[in-house]
Amino acid sequence: MDRMRSLRQIVTLADAGNFRKAAERLGVTHSALSQAIAKLEDSYGVPLFVRNKQETVPTAFGRRMVEAARSALVEIERAERDVAMMRNWETGVLTIGSDPNVAESLLAPVLVSMMRRHPHVRIKVVSRNWQAMEESLINKTIDIYVGLAPDRRTDALVYDSIPLAPPICVCRSGHPLIGRTLRIQDIRPYPFLAADAPVWYLENVRQTYPDELKTLDDVRSTFLMTQDLGLMRKMIAETDAIGVLPAQVVSSQLKRNEVAKLRFQREPFRGSLPGVIARLDGYPLPPIAQALVTRIHRAVQKRM
Repeated sequence: MDRMRSLRQIVTLADAGNFRKAAERLGVTHSALSQAIAKLEDSYGVPLFVRNKQETVPTAFGRRMVEAARSALVEIERAERDVAMMRNWETGVLTIGSDPNVAESLLAPVLVSMMRRHPHVRIKVVSRNWQAMEESLINKTIDIYVGLAPDRRTDALVYDSIPLAPPICVCRSGHPLIGRTLRIQDIRPYPFLAADAPVWYLENVRQTYPDELKTLDDVRSTFLMTQDLGLMRKMIAETDAIGVLPAQVVSSQLKRNEVAKLRFQREPFRGSLPGVIARLDGYPLPPIAQALVTRIHRAVQKRM
């Protein structure tokens, strides 16, 4: 614990910039902190901080120690969290990264079921693009990712494949396009909304209509991309916009005839879409995360 205390003292002093503020944050006296840093400097045989009238700043030796201390403290805090979560489902926070294409249609029902059974479980869901999700998994700021399969895979992660239901194209009730068998040129006069998607998804659309969509840029220019499916639903229901959404997300609106499914001459996605549950390789999942992964697999099997 003395070593941990020293690490916190080094980091806090570097962040605060002077001994008085650092001592207040640590709950010790100015004198006690000054003596502790002096002992560390004597132990290492080099000055860790330079003191002047305005501030206290790390030396080159100090900067290296601060960098190492900061990393060590983060890892120790994560380890303590992991141990707590492994010991008890209702301790710590499980952080899930989710593709907006599956957050509401797949992940939300699974989380509802889990939280009804374990009401004190703390879960955080974040939605970002895959690049940010990949970095977050590697940096251990999220525990698992659930979504469409990425365009490329890294050896640092483990990927469990899951089949995802294909999306459908919908519009408001009474839309001029209802009842027609559509081609790409038919939809161009209307705003066409879709969630962010990987390149393989867009390429599938392009290959379905090669004469009208010659490049990926042609596909991208056809869609108005957004991460907010709630916004998409509202715009589709209240304007002439059309959109591509998971069927589960608009199932209640379809039943109430608030929106209608559009029919295309050629459908880009007839079967299931490739999805993944990704996690860091060699990083043990706590029981709550393992249970969530199991429930997701069961939910997918029931739907397919």
